[in-house]
Amino acid sequence: MIGVTIALMAAAPSEDVVRDYMLCVRRMAVRLEPSGESPTDIADAAKAFCSNSRTAALNSSRDIKGGIATSIDEMENAATFNARAQVVADRLCRRTKDCALDRVP
Repeated sequence: MIGVTIALMAAAPSEDVVRDYMLCVRRMAVRLEPSGESPTDIADAAKAFCSNSRTAALNSSRDIKGGIATSIDEMENAATFNARAQVVADRLCRRTKDCALDRVP
């Protein structure tokens, strides 16, 4: 029982740091969207600007032993997907004033 509790406690920080990285990428995509670049280019730039958060997320996921750690590829694919989606939501908001999808926590 103690081992399970420790494993669960260890998983929480990793999830928080990965979530923080995803939010960083989405927020940066919002800032970069007015550039008019393609969603893919904005996603790449957003990930580059969030490199400190990315490093923390990767280090945290490596620290978990015996738990499910996020792979680098999975995390990068998720970050790219989130940034592209955020760019599309921002453009939709700007062009049609439908901003329901544009909210970033």
